[in-house]
Amino acid sequence: MLKLEEGKYYRTRDGRKVGPMVHLGDTMAAYNTEYGMGNYWWLDGRRDKTKIREVDLVAEWVEETTMDIYSLEKPLGMYPYEIRDALYAHAESGGKVQSWGGWGWAFCEEPAFNPNLSYRAVKKPKVVEALFFLNTKDAKPSIEEVKTLHDTHKITFNIVDGVPDCNSIRMEKL
Repeated sequence: MLKLEEGKYYRTRDGRKVGPMVHLGDTMAAYNTEYGMGNYWWLDGRRDKTKIREVDLVAEWVEETTMDIYSLEKPLGMYPYEIRDALYAHAESGGKVQSWGGWGWAFCEEPAFNPNLSYRAVKKPKVVEALFFLNTKDAKPSIEEVKTLHDTHKITFNIVDGVPDCNSIRMEKL
């Protein structure tokens, strides 16, 4: 169970940073929060004793060390707004986004960005290109013939997470 401490910062249920806390009898107050001056919480982090609210404090605030939107795992609402905004910007600029569906990560065509669900950005794949000569004869060409040959085809495919993506293989004649 959470127990608020003076001087510390906390995360609300909806992901906002609150603090530093000041002890005031049975309550704690935070004077420089996104919720304005002089907001109060009970010592267990609840804002209201009778119902659950989005502004309840649920954990001590931990500063994120990086804004790596490609390896997010927690529900979106647990990240600071800077990380959420970076993920939104990635999606708005045409970047791919995946959501966790309980069985694995799946691509979202138009993510709803529910704060209770997990999302992550997907890096653009590295594209590998290979040019080659396609020999359609049964016999191997001689060394003299090889010197005069030019590439006739191009194969491209994507590398995703260090592994070739077989579904992305394309071949074209030059």
